[in-house]
Amino acid sequence: MNELLQRTKVKEVATIKNLHIVQTTDLISSALKMLASYGITSAPVFDSSKNRFVGFVDTLDLASFVVLMYKENSKSHPHLYNPQELAAAFHLPVSTLINASGRDPFWPIDGNESLATLIGAFLTGGLHRTPVKVDGEVVGIVSQSDAVRFLHKHPSAMNAFRDKTVAELGFTSCDRPLVTVSSESTLSDAFALIVQHRISGLPVVNPRNGKIINNISASDLKGISELSFFRLEAQLFQIFDYQDKVCD
Repeated sequence: MNELLQRTKVKEVATIKNLHIVQTTDLISSALKMLASYGITSAPVFDSSKNRFVGFVDTLDLASFVVLMYKENSKSHPHLYNPQELAAAFHLPVSTLINASGRDPFWPIDGNESLATLIGAFLTGGLHRTPVKVDGEVVGIVSQSDAVRFLHKHPSAMNAFRDKTVAELGFTSCDRPLVTVSSESTLSDAFALIVQHRISGLPVVNPRNGKIINNISASDLKGISELSFFRLEAQLFQIFDYQDKVCD
């Protein structure tokens, strides 16, 4: 496998086409709508005044913003939501959210670097995605998911461990305890846990038997606005019941 990773260039794995970007001056509400519209979890932020990319904004950054807004609103008038007040926050520029989660520092990688170098950065630098440069210009994004998709297309390179169980690979042992949320907790509780632990998502458990019944992630916030903010008080089981009825 090491040989494959060393000879494969990052630009061969990265998402080059259809690069969706946001401007530093774009509104947070616009960024939320764009992520939801294209079904993506992050976008690079471009500063026209400096003529360069300055960072990322992703769903965890937006979750951090929403959790903070919920706390501030609860202090002033709990359980009451004034769309005009909330709109002022949603109409702040995206630049205020760049890497608010602290999870995606802006670390561009040259497209001619090896995939091995990239995966090393993912493992040691805490990166989930990074911009790809070719001839000094950002041409795309490469993420952990891109690396996984590449490996999936080359199963022979993983012969040594592709038939091993998750437990045999050591993925079930972790230094950190599993973070879960009760189905009777609210959406705001769940997103607060996601932000607190700087994780993408978490399993939802039945409080009576501890069994996992669903999951929730930061990306579930895509599309939230000042008009739907009140839904953060809904309990998770209510959200799941509603989704099931809609699907039926």
